[in-house]
Amino acid sequence: MQFLHAAESAILTLRAGEGEGNDRLALQRAFSAVLLEGPSEVARAARKMVDALRADLSWDDLESARAGFVEAARVALQKAGES
Repeated sequence: MQFLHAAESAILTLRAGEGEGNDRLALQRAFSAVLLEGPSEVARAARKMVDALRADLSWDDLESARAGFVEAARVALQKAGES
């Protein structure tokens, strides 16, 4: 959840052209937590989102990366609930 919040803050900062200087730092911290805590599918989706933000891709590409992360997280949570 922290990663999604940090990523959305970074997207809004890019879109508005302004924002807090710590948005990227918060994103990096949240991304590191996702990498450490897994699962791997969620970490891969988070990496795609971070890469999209760093590459200054289009808003459609950023939204696609965000949707991919959300879906990977939902699937992981569903699997965890079934265990």
